[in-house]
Amino acid sequence: MTFIPAPTLSDDDQGRFEECQKAIEDGLLELLGTASDAGWRNSEIIAAMIAVAENTQLAHDHVVGPSIAPYLKKLMKRRD
Repeated sequence: MTFIPAPTLSDDDQGRFEECQKAIEDGLLELLGTASDAGWRNSEIIAAMIAVAENTQLAHDHVVGPSIAPYLKKLMKRRD
């Protein structure tokens, strides 16, 4: 697993979002490479990453999250 450094900027710093992107980039590229080596096409890997990120964001939303929680549990079971 790729090391992800802790943030160095405060929560209200405008550069924090870019710092987070840089912090997770190596891990995402490692995941992309691992999935590609397993036989998945890069286009479908990236689309899947985006879908998982969007679903995760929705699940963490306090208003929408509870309404889609059963759907996400079902989706996660299909991955196993």
